[in-house]
Amino acid sequence: MDLQALWLTLRLATTTTLVLLLIGIPLAYWIVLTHARWRPLVEAATTLPLLLPPTVLGFYLLVLLGPATAFGRTATRLLGHPLAFTFSVLVIGSVLYSLPFAVQPLAAGFRAVDPALIEQAQLLGAGRLRILTRILLPLSTHSLIAAAALCFTHTIGEFGVVLMIGGDIPGATRTLSIAIYDQVQDFSYAAANRTSLVLIAVALIALLLLYTRRNQPGANRSAPQQAKPKAGPKPGSAPQQAKTKTEKKPGSPHSKKQTPLRAEHQDNSVPAPSRKYCADVKIHHQQGNFALEAAISLTTPWTVIFGPSGAGKSTLLRILAGLVTPHEGHIQLAGRTLLETQSLDSKTSIALPPGRRSIGFVTQQPSLFPHMTVRENVAFGIRHQSNEPRAQRVAAMLELFGAEALAGRRPPQLSGGERQRVALARALAPAPDLLLLDEPLAGLDDASANDILTRLLSLNLRVVYVSHDLAEIWRIPGEVVLLEAGRVTATGPIKKVLAPRRDDLLRQLSL
Repeated sequence: MDLQALWLTLRLATTTTLVLLLIGIPLAYWIVLTHARWRPLVEAATTLPLLLPPTVLGFYLLVLLGPATAFGRTATRLLGHPLAFTFSVLVIGSVLYSLPFAVQPLAAGFRAVDPALIEQAQLLGAGRLRILTRILLPLSTHSLIAAAALCFTHTIGEFGVVLMIGGDIPGATRTLSIAIYDQVQDFSYAAANRTSLVLIAVALIALLLLYTRRNQPGANRSAPQQAKPKAGPKPGSAPQQAKTKTEKKPGSPHSKKQTPLRAEHQDNSVPAPSRKYCADVKIHHQQGNFALEAAISLTTPWTVIFGPSGAGKSTLLRILAGLVTPHEGHIQLAGRTLLETQSLDSKTSIALPPGRRSIGFVTQQPSLFPHMTVRENVAFGIRHQSNEPRAQRVAAMLELFGAEALAGRRPPQLSGGERQRVALARALAPAPDLLLLDEPLAGLDDASANDILTRLLSLNLRVVYVSHDLAEIWRIPGEVVLLEAGRVTATGPIKKVLAPRRDDLLRQLSL
């Protein structure tokens, strides 16, 4: 056994793997999230080494590093010796040749993360680096391990590139793969067999570690959380309040009697609504054959967006949140301009990103970060505060929704109602100017839905609320915007607008 070659091979594989992870993680992140026109070119370039013969890559590297090129002459002058036929050039060649084995598993892992988690992180003010380190990498651990294992094992078995740019210098560039070649050339088959078995053992151990990790329970923690469907109102039935009897579970926040929120809870919400917190919205958005035209002014604490499926309600909320940019529009909230477009060609003069709009957004799917505890979820959007005030804010938000007993649990351990309570606490923790609720109670039982809505109505909040449930809407003391086929057909007090059309609306919603 050539111990020098073994040590050099392990050193090369380890160095190459570390360099590839440092390069591959940001590159895969960019490939997954960018919309640049030249992204396909970058993806093709990173995949090209899989298709090229190793000798082609080795040949061009050898030419690039030679004295005939400016790069080669500069490298020789800076290092004091030619870069070719050194350990450093082995690392460069190995990094280029194994680049696809780092980028492709990482990109696949990042794409597998639920996009709603990334959107929630953006809404809570997280930048790209924080999304990468706190959301994508923790939820792509298996892909990270796979990339490291593939890069390590692939580098160990490299031959063509290594031989072309490094030659066969004992102790300097001779790796195990070249040592096997030399042993076969010398007809030392027994030695070649022993060296080959070492390579097989190292590769097998790396793959066993990879597949063992993948088969562990909870390896995929980014799957969307599903809620049980809730039966809607029967056609022709009169709007009525949901049942107030709560389901009692051991260890659940429902196991103790829920009382209306007292005045001292008001400090946990945003300031009381006033004209300063009104929102003016005027947008035009074309999506395929569907066009959304809306011009509304939110002047009451609660505004309900109501209409049949496909009317554009969710799209309107996503535009308000900054997750969708309309073709033309103007959005002003709390005296700040969030969006101001110039024309129908989507060239915006002002378009604040979601994290700078001071808007909370909760949908039917809570989209909690599955690898974090409830406490960590709620604290995620609280920035620029020391540990103690942040902890106090988190405790206040959890108490506000009767979820303080859940602080140490993770989302997979929660029921649908518990997850929704935590999602609301997380959205309100940064004290947003506006809270968007897109059917947040649609997947819950009547008891949980009633309790959550009661708590929300007791707060001083500016809320835009989307729901198909007339029983819920009838309890809200605010105004309604009736949206049909992307057009606003009526606005005004909820009961005044909806009561005359109750039977027709119920019939539309049941279709």
